[in-house]
Amino acid sequence: MIGIIGIGNIGSALLKGLLNDQTNDYKYAIYDVFEESTSPFLEDEKVKVKTSNIEVVKDSKYVFLCVKPYHFDKVASEVKDVLKEEQVLISLAPNFSLDTLKEMFNHSRVVRMMPATSMQVNRGVIALSKSSFVEETDKVQLDILLANMGYLYWTKEEGINQTIGVAGSGIAFGFSMIEAMGQGGIANGLKAEEAYRMAAETLVGAGEMVLRMRKHPAQLRDGVCSPGGLTIKGVAKLEEKGFKSAVIEAVKETYYKAD
Repeated sequence: MIGIIGIGNIGSALLKGLLNDQTNDYKYAIYDVFEESTSPFLEDEKVKVKTSNIEVVKDSKYVFLCVKPYHFDKVASEVKDVLKEEQVLISLAPNFSLDTLKEMFNHSRVVRMMPATSMQVNRGVIALSKSSFVEETDKVQLDILLANMGYLYWTKEEGINQTIGVAGSGIAFGFSMIEAMGQGGIANGLKAEEAYRMAAETLVGAGEMVLRMRKHPAQLRDGVCSPGGLTIKGVAKLEEKGFKSAVIEAVKETYYKAD
């Protein structure tokens, strides 16, 4: 059984991504203090809605903690006495280091996970870091469990902090880019639905080219820009307005060293 405590934006994205994988036969135990958060999953035969955090922990080998950081102390006080040594806790909050999690839950097998909401459509970028007490067999099981949800990146704990702005928060930056491109298209006369669809498809295509062709993004960009053409004029306007600098600063701003 896989447990998920907290079915808000991140918890529901995680659960949707897991349920999208038709190749596994896992069952999921979930709980949220707000019943309406769990209601969309009531009809799924793979999901068991529990009545407390303790019930989730008792029934699950792997427990994902998807609550807000300010709820962690309360959850820890409820479940730490029922945790078994072989269980693995996976925290999706950026605020707590592995050492803090071990102390908070009085439990040694802990993992930090930096998710992205795009994991619900199988395109997440997921960074993970584990304590030394998490066995290799557990790491393999988590790889299998999360494999369908996107790109998995195991790293030393510092790598979690470095990942936030590129992956976790980066998805929001991508949405802002889609919105801005769409609005530009609307200004040029496109219908809104068409403009936003085109912008989204364009960014998907750009990402696929980087991944498949394995070229530096600048090299691919230059391949689109004809001498004296319209595209290079648009790129020059982005530079004039500080686009690249703004994105770099946005990513840097999200760096967070967990306590």
